[in-house]
Amino acid sequence: MISLDITHSPFMKVHCGETNDWLSENVGELIHDDPEISYGKGWRITFDPAHEGEGRWIAEFEEERHAMLFLLRWS
Repeated sequence: MISLDITHSPFMKVHCGETNDWLSENVGELIHDDPEISYGKGWRITFDPAHEGEGRWIAEFEEERHAMLFLLRWS
């Protein structure tokens, strides 16, 4: 898994419906959507509340090419 800290990414400023649609179309079909964890085929977005007291959002991808595509779109 390739992990990216997306806490300050433009991805986090977009409505979750739009981001889930983008992930489903470009990485893999959405399987589960919940406020603290969303995942689909080949990807997962989670919240880590323990990180430095404020927490952080992490995107994980099974394939490097999907992580790179994410970075190209949302950086």
